[in-house]
Amino acid sequence: MKKAGYYTVEATFIMSICVWLMTALCYGGFYVHDRIVLETETNEGTAQWLAAEHAPTSSVWEQKVRKEWNRQLFIMNIKSVKARNKILYEKVTVTCELSVSVPLLKKILTNKKQQIQQVVTREIVVPAKLKWDLA
Repeated sequence: MKKAGYYTVEATFIMSICVWLMTALCYGGFYVHDRIVLETETNEGTAQWLAAEHAPTSSVWEQKVRKEWNRQLFIMNIKSVKARNKILYEKVTVTCELSVSVPLLKKILTNKKQQIQQVVTREIVVPAKLKWDLA
């Protein structure tokens, strides 16, 4: 009795599992990339905006950085960027959605939340030396 057909059936199951595994690894890599880029750009962008002498208003800056940061992300889509100016600190909140079509993967990556938020708070500190120099 010949058993040549068994290898083909087994290879089909193994390859389908491998394809799903590779897809999950790629999505996981894209997710980690997007989280790191989002955190880095939010921190650096907020620091540059606060350090600029002729900084644009918060609404102009929000629209500009939203477009720039969206171009750098693979599977996340930035819904909003909001900058809130307080007396002692500036708070920037970036709200994102995952554009993943697999619901189970979306639940795993977002911890069952609808949106992902990245919040950066920067203190507005003017060193004492600068205060004395201006007087």
